Amino acid sequence: MKQIQWLDTARHWVGKTLHWDAVRDAVHNAVEREPEPEPEWVIAYETANGFCCLYKGEEHDFKEIEEARAWADEVDVQIYFIGL
Repeated sequence: MKQIQWLDTARHWVGKTLHWDAVRDAVHNAVEREPEPEPEWVIAYETANGFCCLYKGEEHDFKEIEEARAWADEVDVQIYFIGL
């Protein structure tokens, strides 16, 4: 009977020391949470007259890099510039 009491005391001490309840709850919450969607990426390249990109089959031309960045924010895509 002493071994069972000692084992129960050790289990309780380890649980409190390593915060198993907090770890278990954190893992449970992380598993239940839906993963965030991957961001869409658009490649913009520098042209003689500004910048251009192709998004969902449509060509988009921009005079300046700031216009391209503003458009990317509106459409909610990540933009990767080539040729800078």
